[in-house]
Amino acid sequence: MTQEQINDLFSQIGKKNADHVNELFSAARKEDSEKLTVMEAKLLNDLGPDSEHMKAIQSQLDKIQTDLKVSANKEQRMKTFREHLSEMTKTEGFQQLRKNRGYTHEIPIDFTERKTVGPILNSGLGGVLPAPTWLPGVVRTPDQPPFISELCPVVPTESDTVYYVYRSGRTDGAAAQTEGQALGQSDLTYTQTSATVADYGSFIKISDNALSDNSFISGQISSELPWLVMNEVDSAILTAAIAGATAFSVTGKTYDSSVPSANNYDVLRAAVNQARAAHYQPDAILVHYDDFASMEMSKSVDGIYTLPPFYQNMVISGVRVIPNATVTTGDFLVGTFARTPLAMRQNLTIEFGYDDDDFSKRMVTVRAYIRAAYVMSTQYSGGFIKGDFTDGIGALLKS
Repeated sequence: MTQEQINDLFSQIGKKNADHVNELFSAARKEDSEKLTVMEAKLLNDLGPDSEHMKAIQSQLDKIQTDLKVSANKEQRMKTFREHLSEMTKTEGFQQLRKNRGYTHEIPIDFTERKTVGPILNSGLGGVLPAPTWLPGVVRTPDQPPFISELCPVVPTESDTVYYVYRSGRTDGAAAQTEGQALGQSDLTYTQTSATVADYGSFIKISDNALSDNSFISGQISSELPWLVMNEVDSAILTAAIAGATAFSVTGKTYDSSVPSANNYDVLRAAVNQARAAHYQPDAILVHYDDFASMEMSKSVDGIYTLPPFYQNMVISGVRVIPNATVTTGDFLVGTFARTPLAMRQNLTIEFGYDDDDFSKRMVTVRAYIRAAYVMSTQYSGGFIKGDFTDGIGALLKS
């Protein structure tokens, strides 16, 4: 029986008693003995110990007492794990646990009250589910990061053609002369040439809906599209640098065919020296990832790593080695990139606009482009040394 039912029961008892008592008082005040006798009998009949009304009240009180006992017994049986653990630590057996580690305490579980629980499925939730969790960003395969253009100095230009002058010839007549004799004549020849600015770019078409409904799209396009363009610029620079580079050679060198157990490190060290002998100061060595890994894993027949003393922290004789995927496996390029500028007519630009029938189709065209010219003069060819490791080792290896 609930608290509300109990309150209602006592309310009914109180009302019935009040009605009878009021009638008794009324009869006594009027000295109506006959009515007083009748009311006493009625009160005894309704509220006496043998009356049906009191029997019903007693039955309800007995039920309340029974429910309270059952509830108390359940509370006594269903102790929490914390309560069982607290009681266990107070027992004498628990004290033996530290001594012989053989004490066992059973925690009872009440299985008398069982409920049938059906499976809870998403289909039974009426289609109302929490909002899905989205991971930030976009999952994609990585690209080769553009880096070659960062090796070159950038110079601004206001035209679509970059003109420059290079020294195409020189005769050296400088010499020591005795008094009264004429000095020797030196001749210098200069030639004008140019490099044409090229447009590098790409575009993407996307619907207005995609831009509006997906907040990440605009940011992804603005970051990924320029990446593609700059990688194309890198490819153009590398192609021009390799085309104008000098082939690797050790002819006439003291180490020609005289290096025992020559390896890739030796080849790159000789290539750096070839550029320096031509009075250039190379600043980068480009090799493929596979060749770079092979170099660092190379060992002697005894299993000892063969890192040479002139190689430290990805630097060979002061020149940084840059592993990348732009160079063909097995090839290398030693470059003096600081002497070959990148003339910039239009820096990297990203624009959104309409093209053809974009407006009627509710599409947007996103374009990214750059206008630049890479100046690789023939006069710089001595500062770029190209070759492949197999031929280089063959040229150095002591026969």
